[in-house]
Amino acid sequence: MDDAEFLALDLESARDYLLAWATTIKRYDQDIAALDETLGTWRSRVELAASKGQAELSEAARAKAGELEAQRAGLVMEKDGLSRDLSRLKERIPYLKAKERSVDPDKLLAELQVLTGDVLDPAAAEGSLSTPALERELEKTEKQAKAEDALAELKKRMGEGTA
Repeated sequence: MDDAEFLALDLESARDYLLAWATTIKRYDQDIAALDETLGTWRSRVELAASKGQAELSEAARAKAGELEAQRAGLVMEKDGLSRDLSRLKERIPYLKAKERSVDPDKLLAELQVLTGDVLDPAAAEGSLSTPALERELEKTEKQAKAEDALAELKKRMGEGTA
């Protein structure tokens, strides 16, 4: 997994992922320990066969010990690679923690709208005016209508007085 994929995880998933890697590394340690034990057995067999003068048996045991050493070297190399990757990914955990602590502006806006009651109005959810803004606009429109009616009444009275 590369850094971008790892940083796309949430903190809990990242911790689970790191735990899985650490568990895999521990399994490698157990496999290497078991191979070390088996390798020790085959090395002692090589020495025993050589001390008894059985060169053919000694060579066969030496070949088997060589196979086990190659297998062990491969496991150690894989384990070391996993350990390096695990260390690198562990260094990215603070970035994930910081990402979870950062403020999501959309989420914050939604929470504020819920607190102020703006979201409860279906028109507000559709992008129309919020309830307080709608009330202000309606009051403004009513005042303009009253002013226009009063002006029309005044013009009417003035027209009657001059005629």
